[in-house]
Amino acid sequence: MARGDFNYIPVNHTFTASSPLFERDFPVEISAGQAVVDDGYLLITVRRVSSQDHRIIINGTDLSGFDIPLPPRDSEAWLTYMDRIQPNVLRGGTNTIQIIRVGNDDFEVKDLVVNWREQ
Repeated sequence: MARGDFNYIPVNHTFTASSPLFERDFPVEISAGQAVVDDGYLLITVRRVSSQDHRIIINGTDLSGFDIPLPPRDSEAWLTYMDRIQPNVLRGGTNTIQIIRVGNDDFEVKDLVVNWREQ
């Protein structure tokens, strides 16, 4: 039987030319004798994104294929997006997430949630 779990990561970071990186360690707590299965995903809450080149990296692995989408009709609202975390990226214990600003836009990230399942 698989059991789902998550970790909320508060961010509240404005990405600018002088502050292009956010990095945080977070735990993935799994039961003794269990392993993380390949059903992880990330929720990210952002606003003012105007470039789709930014990078999200977990444990040194770029979440390839995921660009933070542009807001509809230049909205200033906080928007939440979801992306799948590739297999074998999350591990039990301490994990590291990085968000790297690429491009010229100044944007904000409010919160992250990393979800996984164990088996």
